Amino acid sequence: MGSHASSRTELGRRAGDPDFYRVLSMLRELQASDSFGIRVEETKGGAGGIMVFRGRHVEDATAATAQKVRELLHLSPNAEEFRLAFGAVPEDDKEIAMLTRSMMEILAEASAGVEIPASDVDEGRVSKMGAPGASEGVGPRFLIRVHSSTSKPEADEAFTAVRYRNYWFWVDDRDLSSKRGLGFLMMLFTLVESGPTVAPPVLSISKP
Repeated sequence: MGSHASSRTELGRRAGDPDFYRVLSMLRELQASDSFGIRVEETKGGAGGIMVFRGRHVEDATAATAQKVRELLHLSPNAEEFRLAFGAVPEDDKEIAMLTRSMMEILAEASAGVEIPASDVDEGRVSKMGAPGASEGVGPRFLIRVHSSTSKPEADEAFTAVRYRNYWFWVDDRDLSSKRGLGFLMMLFTLVESGPTVAPPVLSISKP
């Protein structure tokens, strides 16, 4: 059974698997020590991702962390390279299967960090997202924290701000985590739009 992230959306609300966040934390640790990386290789079916554990010249603690990641992901304890695949079930113990969220689902999760005006909730304009239901201390913080008020924020306080109906919504310029989250979303939008552009249909109107 694979681990999964939490969800704050109305339809997909669920608690996150503690092991999911343990794996993420350990992968960050390995990446920081240059003991973990990902490369892309061309295959007959297209490009494929390979996750690599660099086993040579690492400290005992780092090697132990890499082994724990293998254990949590049910991977081969001896292999250093693992294939990345899209799916719910891996083919063998040298493959990591992942089910990623769509862009719409990512935006829905990001919206959980918006401070919703109480009047909008009372009037039924929007439903308020609750906590993801994860255990105490388990799970990620909001990707982006968006504040709201009836007054416009000061220019030196807001990283970005927009007025919608009778409220102002903004990201605090001192909130580095939210600024990184917003930058991450913009990068995803850029990747989504990098494909070929389809020309719109041409409408021809003949003269009578």
